[in-house]
Amino acid sequence: LLEKQGADYDPRVRVALELGHFISARDYLLAQRLRGELIRLAHRALGSYRALIVPTMAVPTPLVGQERWRWPDGEEPVSEAVSRFLSPANLLGFPAAAIPWRMTTAGIPASVQVIARPLDEGIVLRVGAVLELAANARPPGR
Repeated sequence: LLEKQGADYDPRVRVALELGHFISARDYLLAQRLRGELIRLAHRALGSYRALIVPTMAVPTPLVGQERWRWPDGEEPVSEAVSRFLSPANLLGFPAAAIPWRMTTAGIPASVQVIARPLDEGIVLRVGAVLELAANARPPGR
């Protein structure tokens, strides 16, 4: 599909997909083994907890059109800065959901992320529902 309809993809997505042509089968299998080990470590780290509640993004919501995020020790593309806390659940295959939490002082919506073990989507939804109720029950400005 990429070869036949490559022009239909956003250029950033197309480049990311095209990079896959340069990964050997050996390297892919090695990466899958490493991913399996990371999944085992994540299960162990979760211990008896059913879910984690973590920030959705590592940075405040960037401005429309902002391409770079500046850190005290350098900068990086906004796309990498905003996805930093999303990537682990995606890599591990753990279900996750971003739950609206509050408005920032700049009036921008912020959220928290609920992450659970594979096949525990119900936990994500139940915890998310409780968080939404709690967010809506708070007095304004808190």
